[in-house]
Amino acid sequence: MEIDTEKIIVKNNPRKDFGNMDELVASVKEKGVIEPIVVKNLGNGNFELIAGERRLRAAKSAGLKTIPYCQYSEQNDTDIEEVKLVENMHRKGFNPVEEAEAFNQYLDITKQSIDTLAQKISKPKMYIQRRLELLALPDEITIALSEGKIQLGHALMLARIKNVSDQKKMFKMVVSEKMGVHEAEKNMRYADSSAQLKNSVFDTASCKGCRHNGGEQSLLFESGTGLKDLCLNKRCFISKTLAWKEQEIKNLKKDGVKVLSPTNLEKLKTKQHVSEYDDDYKSVVQKLSKEPENYAVVFDEDYRGVPIKHIYCTNPKARRAASRPQTVNDEKERLQNANDKLKSRVHEFRRNFLIEKSRQLIATGKKESKAMTLYSLLREGCDWKDRAKRDLTQDIIKSSKTGVEIYGCIEPNFSKILSLDENEIDRLITEVSSLWIKNLGNELQKASAVFGVDIKKHFVITEDYLKLHTKDQLISLAKEIGLDRHLDKKGIEKWDKAKRSELIDNFLDSGFDLKGKVPVIMKKGVANQ
Repeated sequence: MEIDTEKIIVKNNPRKDFGNMDELVASVKEKGVIEPIVVKNLGNGNFELIAGERRLRAAKSAGLKTIPYCQYSEQNDTDIEEVKLVENMHRKGFNPVEEAEAFNQYLDITKQSIDTLAQKISKPKMYIQRRLELLALPDEITIALSEGKIQLGHALMLARIKNVSDQKKMFKMVVSEKMGVHEAEKNMRYADSSAQLKNSVFDTASCKGCRHNGGEQSLLFESGTGLKDLCLNKRCFISKTLAWKEQEIKNLKKDGVKVLSPTNLEKLKTKQHVSEYDDDYKSVVQKLSKEPENYAVVFDEDYRGVPIKHIYCTNPKARRAASRPQTVNDEKERLQNANDKLKSRVHEFRRNFLIEKSRQLIATGKKESKAMTLYSLLREGCDWKDRAKRDLTQDIIKSSKTGVEIYGCIEPNFSKILSLDENEIDRLITEVSSLWIKNLGNELQKASAVFGVDIKKHFVITEDYLKLHTKDQLISLAKEIGLDRHLDKKGIEKWDKAKRSELIDNFLDSGFDLKGKVPVIMKKGVANQ
């Protein structure tokens, strides 16, 4: 059965990219439309397209006035939307944004729940929820995702950020610096340490399960591992912080403790800061409500904006009286103090002795000296200002199990390094040393030759290299390396009508050997290659 192509109405198709239609149009001109499209009879001479828009477009482009069809008998909107959704879900190249729009369209038209949709397409509920979150992203981000400029993991990460301006700022950084997903997550942590949950003063129990909680492993392993302990809703974080501060002030005032502003504190003639490092700090905290007349509290903020509660003693005499030690045997106390000082001095002397003697006895080429070399390189790597190098060093320490955790950071451990096989120590020295190659500067060219780098032997034209080129430059490159002759039958003269991404695919899928094909621009400045 045939139907007039002009009588077919296309509604609500989330699919936006139909790919290159040339081959399909040519096939339709030669053989016609082989597989019928699926339509619904609207009852007024018109039909609604349910499946087969690409075939319909090709038929119109080929000049066909009619097209074979099969009528969908069910008139239920829910059933029709299910057919459309399943058709798109099984289509190659259905990008995440189109998928999200398809989910949203199904839910909007059918009024079904996400749970029902999850059962229909055999996907986890969280999968659908995460896709729907993509629709709330700014257009520039969803367009970049559809065009392949960023990965799905990037978009899912950005969708978890509450503030739109923060989303755009992070997006620009990801694109300009060509960050991977994990690297971008780490940069978010470094850029906004003020919203790390471990630094919060409020109870974080209510944060469990929140979609903006970076520690929730709810992205189905598509991203999120680098966001652990980071709150991505800064407004909520600040709100809870302020609520904690207000409640803390109420509790203090209820106990009769003076809560002063920094300005009022300056007006006090007598004030003495009570540090957490003071011997009597704990006892002072306990006495706040018992002796409120002798103390005052002032709230300040650290460099991250996290509130800090400072305690000041307004009556130092009362504090000294409370902390005055009981009378003890003076001679016994004097001897104890003298022994403590001796122990401290001997400990320092022993340390210096061991350092100096070790310097004299450490032997070149021995396993112990190699272990010391590796320890030094790893120790230096942990202190690098270059965040990327520091992260790579941390990864090496973790993978080789040569470190210990100190105050939340992984640091190299000499004993663990020494327990390794000597060959493994040599391998790790080479691996860590390679991180310094980036710092060779003007010596890189000569050094790479010493290391055995042969550009004619080792260089391969990759997708990353091709992405550096414009469309015209890709055409010139194809001619330079002889790819145009290899593709002569496919007609390279038509490349100017193709998309840049399609030209890159032509390079990679042509079967042409791209190894050793060194462009002239790559040869410039490379000596002895």
